[in-house]
Amino acid sequence: MFKTEIKSKNMKWNLGVILIVFAAGIMGCNPNQIYNEHFETGEGFQWFKKDKKVFNVNIADATQKYNVYLTFRYATGFAKREAPVTLSQKTPGGATTTNDYALKIRDDKGDYLGEPGGDIWDSEHQILKGISLEAGTHEFILEHNNGEGTLFPVLDVGLIVEKVEK
Repeated sequence: MFKTEIKSKNMKWNLGVILIVFAAGIMGCNPNQIYNEHFETGEGFQWFKKDKKVFNVNIADATQKYNVYLTFRYATGFAKREAPVTLSQKTPGGATTTNDYALKIRDDKGDYLGEPGGDIWDSEHQILKGISLEAGTHEFILEHNNGEGTLFPVLDVGLIVEKVEK
């Protein structure tokens, strides 16, 4: 039993190191990214309607154009073709906009979209392209707008902002 405990601790440590290296590699792949953050959903991979995710993005260069993406990590078994979400944005000047998006999860044949890793799928959805953002901190609030109280199985959701190459 003692050997099993040591092996289990070593496996957890090795998995942690692998995940950190993998995350650092992903973040380092795109030097144009100025923001990349993800939040886990609720217990049991349920994303509850009341569980709004807040992203505070600092924009330093108002002359730059930006692309904005939503990320959606889900597991095999996600039943819908699309994940309905609402994204609200509050600018540093106080203006607020709210838009609904349908994140495509399955293609026309019913196959899952995104990068697979076993039963886990990572998808990235461009929602804004080549937009101008005023300097300062922008608050983005992401929530699902599924008619039922939850979306399942959803592991995490995120927001990426990147500079458009000139």
